[in-house]
Amino acid sequence: MSHVVRGNVSSASDLPSEAIQRLRRAAETLQLASAVLYAQTSGAHLFQGIGRDDRVTAVKVLKAPNTDSDRRRRLVLLKREARCLATSESRNTPRFVAVDEEGLWIAREFVAGQTLHAARKSMDKAQRRAAVQRVAAMVRDIFPRFHAYTGGAHVIRDLKPRNIVLDSAAPRAVLVDLGAVAPEGTAARAQDSKVRLGTGKWRFWAPEQLVDAERVGREADYFAFASTVFFIVTGRPVLQNSASDVAIATVAFHRDCQIAMNELRASDLALSETFLDFLVSCLAVVPTGRPRNVDLLERADVPFELS
Repeated sequence: MSHVVRGNVSSASDLPSEAIQRLRRAAETLQLASAVLYAQTSGAHLFQGIGRDDRVTAVKVLKAPNTDSDRRRRLVLLKREARCLATSESRNTPRFVAVDEEGLWIAREFVAGQTLHAARKSMDKAQRRAAVQRVAAMVRDIFPRFHAYTGGAHVIRDLKPRNIVLDSAAPRAVLVDLGAVAPEGTAARAQDSKVRLGTGKWRFWAPEQLVDAERVGREADYFAFASTVFFIVTGRPVLQNSASDVAIATVAFHRDCQIAMNELRASDLALSETFLDFLVSCLAVVPTGRPRNVDLLERADVPFELS
């Protein structure tokens, strides 16, 4: 349920006190007249803020860290997200507004529209084709920006339908959450492994992210892209296993990816052969079998067979 917050935000009594304090600090800095809690994740509250000039801003307020080490980790992620948003210069990422490292909040352009995850439920065939085209265009634009980032290659690590908004005001898909971005080669966090396996939340991640690989590279983003396209086509993610055992899960990854490859080729969207070949290569279970740049996607510029 949404919480309407006005003025000094004291009316949001059912929000945690620390969230109210962080939002109050953000509201003062951004000169917000009101804010509405429109979503929350395991680590943050997401508000739609209305400025005194009627400008709409999205404000992500991180939840209270449990420990000092947790605070340091969240601060690192917040800094990365702010830096990437501020330097992206892409129409497929939100415009950066502000960040408060002490208050643990970040503000960006509010993109009106449904998430891809929500929109998929009511899409007809034409809308699914349009969504594939928009997501492919988004990836062609943002992958080179992050994978060849000036400060060193970065991996998005959490590309999925819930993090993509289909802009209702323009024909674009926007990756609105960059909270998991990390330098290429960063290890998967071992402490998350028990959470990842067996939950739908992580089913768009590459297999190596789910079994605590020592290195997560840009190949993981290509897997997530193909899994997102598969979701548009079928309404479900590629990875279906619910095993908490890594060995059992790894066997399931091979099965799930093969099934997805076959279903993509049988899709009623008439995906072009070059685009299909690219998607199938992205779904390789072993990272070395996947692309590392968008050259092949550029060649598959038209995702569908021309009629």
